Amino acid sequence: MKTETYKFPSREFKKIGIVHLVFLVILFGFCIYFYDEKVFLIVFLVLVIFFSPSVWLFMDYYLENRNTSFIYDFKNISIIKNGKRKDYLYSDIEKSIYHLTLSKRKGYVYEELLFCDFGYWEVEFKNGDRYFLTNLIHDIHKRKKGKNTKIKYRVFPYISRKDTVIKPDIPLEKKSLYQKYVEKSNFELQEILDRPHLYREEALRIAKLLLEKRKII
Repeated sequence: MKTETYKFPSREFKKIGIVHLVFLVILFGFCIYFYDEKVFLIVFLVLVIFFSPSVWLFMDYYLENRNTSFIYDFKNISIIKNGKRKDYLYSDIEKSIYHLTLSKRKGYVYEELLFCDFGYWEVEFKNGDRYFLTNLIHDIHKRKKGKNTKIKYRVFPYISRKDTVIKPDIPLEKKSLYQKYVEKSNFELQEILDRPHLYREEALRIAKLLLEKRKII
């Protein structure tokens, strides 16, 4: 099976950039041709309404993926983040969700708004590692979805880092993730705590608990 490498900037990102640039040129050309204070006010409002969501999503995605790339072939997936590479099997995926705008769902009509092509792939592995792979590094709308991948539609698909709620009646020591983390070295556990944005709250609590038991913290 063909192996694909995805990195910043993706073709999808370049397309979004061109559309935004063309739109800006048209607006400012209109301002110059019809110079008037009211025209500038209208243009300003148009920029706020049409560009603010796109700028917000772009910055959110860029900060998440500016140093991220991944290699994927539906059997193996390697993710390189901040120069560190991790290799996984496709079977290691615990959760796979595509977060897209409502415009990609049949029956919705605002497909021409500038932010409608934004989206990201949330992938979480059995060891607790979690990544948000946005359309700044891969064309999420054209890339084939893997098996058991769910799709969630939202008006603005900003990156949601909310963690799974832990049920208080289940001790951490009895969770399957705890059993996996027991085998990790102190260095690996500390690395998890140093990158809290990549892990669920449960994974962070277990890593901290294990280090405390080993009298590292």
